[in-house]
Amino acid sequence: MAEAIESSELAGLADLAETLESMGKTLAGVAPGAGGEKAARTLERCVASIDSVTNALRTLGRLFDPAGAQEFGKESQSFSSLAVKLSDRIADLAEANERIEARLEEQVERLDRIVELPPGEDVGAHLRSSVASVREVTGEIRQNLHAFSREIEVAHQGIAELDRELHETRKKVAYDSLTRLQSRAALDGFLDRAVRQGDAAGPWCLLLVDIDELKRVNDTHGHLVGDALLYNVARVLERSARGKSDTDFLARYGGDEFVVVIAQATLEEAATVAERLRSSVASARWQHLAGRAETVIKTTVSIGVTPYRSGDAVADLLARADRALYEAKRAGRNRVALG
Repeated sequence: MAEAIESSELAGLADLAETLESMGKTLAGVAPGAGGEKAARTLERCVASIDSVTNALRTLGRLFDPAGAQEFGKESQSFSSLAVKLSDRIADLAEANERIEARLEEQVERLDRIVELPPGEDVGAHLRSSVASVREVTGEIRQNLHAFSREIEVAHQGIAELDRELHETRKKVAYDSLTRLQSRAALDGFLDRAVRQGDAAGPWCLLLVDIDELKRVNDTHGHLVGDALLYNVARVLERSARGKSDTDFLARYGGDEFVVVIAQATLEEAATVAERLRSSVASARWQHLAGRAETVIKTTVSIGVTPYRSGDAVADLLARADRALYEAKRAGRNRVALG
């Protein structure tokens, strides 16, 4: 992906903001001297103008922070295209800023000399001249930013719209459309983070849950009934999981399988949760219409339970849970096995 905004361009804006701020502080600290009240008002307006432009430059820098732009760019090529459109304009502004900065530096040096003038010198005359020069430079900055501000506003609106679109996209990716549980992609990310924490996360366990003989339900009643069964089992798992920790996690693993992550739990505690899940599904009944007759559907689940062990990779956890699940199936289904 092409770099939309060069870091040197942003650095130029930041440098200008620093220079302006320094200029404003210097002006604010200078007494108007012989210039009297009129010079004081002029000086105040000049300082206020500099503050306004400084804030605008810093806001611009935050809006186009390279890290933020990179993150958007990962998610959406649209943001990249939008930022590229502004790149040339920012480059033009940065070039103009170099000229402005040189002029501002001259005024800072001039003000320093005014402050050091000996008693009796006409400070007011020097100050009025310096203020006039600063106002001229500030006016040039304002002129540059005025034209650019309209483009920034359009860009800001575009970014806000992209942010809304990305939020919706993330929601779609994070949730399984059939069961309304967290998706496999969300699960992968969760497990990666949990494993990276290692032992610091404390004891936790993974449950691999498989619906027994879903194929038989599909073959007997059709896939729509099978889908309804998946949805209803997901609801039972939601209600029956421990749910006491924000870090517990329930997701559809794929097909007829689910994963439950139980945080801050030993193997024995997780086995108790697994048994509750198994019992809740086994006792549930669902009705549906097959032709004109109402049919009661029931099912069971088999569950493999394994704890996180120091140094585990995600693949290690899933492999152990899968072996335990196989043992539960081999022992007759509708069982919990530990691995």
